[in-house]
Amino acid sequence: MRMTGYELIDIVYESEHVRTLPGAWGEFTGQWPINHRVAPTVLGLCSMAPVPVHQARGGSHALTHALVKCFVAHGGEIWTTCPVSKILMENGKAAGIRLADHALLPGEEIRANTIVSNLTLTPTFRDLLGEEVIGPEWMRRIKFFNYDDPQLLGIHYALKEAPVFKSADSDPAIQRSWVGYFGCDTLDEIRTAQTQAMTGVVPGQTMGGWFIPTLADPAQAPAGCHTILAWITVPPNPRSWDGQRLNGWDSWREGLGQALANNMTSLFEEMAPGFGDSIIESHVNTPRDQENSNPSAIRGNMIGGSAIPEQFGENRPLPGVCPNGASRSFVPNLYLSNSIHPFGATHLASGYIAACEIAEDLGCREQSWWNGKPFEWFFENMGRTSLNLGVDERWKTGGAQS
Repeated sequence: MRMTGYELIDIVYESEHVRTLPGAWGEFTGQWPINHRVAPTVLGLCSMAPVPVHQARGGSHALTHALVKCFVAHGGEIWTTCPVSKILMENGKAAGIRLADHALLPGEEIRANTIVSNLTLTPTFRDLLGEEVIGPEWMRRIKFFNYDDPQLLGIHYALKEAPVFKSADSDPAIQRSWVGYFGCDTLDEIRTAQTQAMTGVVPGQTMGGWFIPTLADPAQAPAGCHTILAWITVPPNPRSWDGQRLNGWDSWREGLGQALANNMTSLFEEMAPGFGDSIIESHVNTPRDQENSNPSAIRGNMIGGSAIPEQFGENRPLPGVCPNGASRSFVPNLYLSNSIHPFGATHLASGYIAACEIAEDLGCREQSWWNGKPFEWFFENMGRTSLNLGVDERWKTGGAQS
């Protein structure tokens, strides 16, 4: 628990090639191996066991649609264009919400016995409750909740065809893998790049991951075409790159994102010659773009707050914020489903944990449908899952299944 992830990786593994895998995976998941206390988690995530990576058929938006349909079918109501301006308090407990003046229903107040915030920690307590509710000490601590871990610069590509990697000559299985990573040759190189990103320096060596979802689900693009999401880890407030001074957060407005995206395109071209010629269109999504589209994602933070030691594990989001579980806040009747363990992501675990605790408190946790075990169903049926539906026929033989 006192080690950094890198210290533990150095001790456990002898092969440099093997060491680079968990070194990269820690970055992949936003749980940085350079931090103390994260070592056991990094090793658990990256212990060489198979790591299943899934997607929703039809694209990630299908997951949202499925949740919405389920919610509405069971009597739920979803009000869009109705931002909340205030969590209402009565007798020291959260008792409802007030909609913003620019909401579709301006100033509307809705009362409820249970309030759940999926905003991240700081806007929930600073903006919706305020110092008059939580007091000056909590306001001070929450105001400085850290969002400044390195974040992702996303590059989305629409392609005429799937990239053909040079390494396919020695291992055709790469052509059936829809998840990959362009990393470094040594753990020291990865450590240097992550240290740079942690200190506001854009790493000199371009590294990053990529997803080609259309290799598994060709319905996400026109026939024969493919899509790629690539990403590069960057400091949200970059101060320098390649020896040149930058303007921090404003650098994203000044074109830094496109310059870094061009580097990733060049790296793809090096690894898969002809990649550039196959691009129909591309789009860059910077941390600033991420915050603009979701103000709760402060500094573009993708996991609801940095995974630093004081905001990690049982400390999440901060010690004392959720004193009686993972989601029950110190404000009675107010629950959090963001910024809590184990970080916000499409695995939906944070929301599920919050739902379990709310259901326990409302006395409705022991429902027959809730006690189902979907993982057991998946494990029993995974052999019938279709794989590699968008892979060209010439790559479907030889090598291990990806």
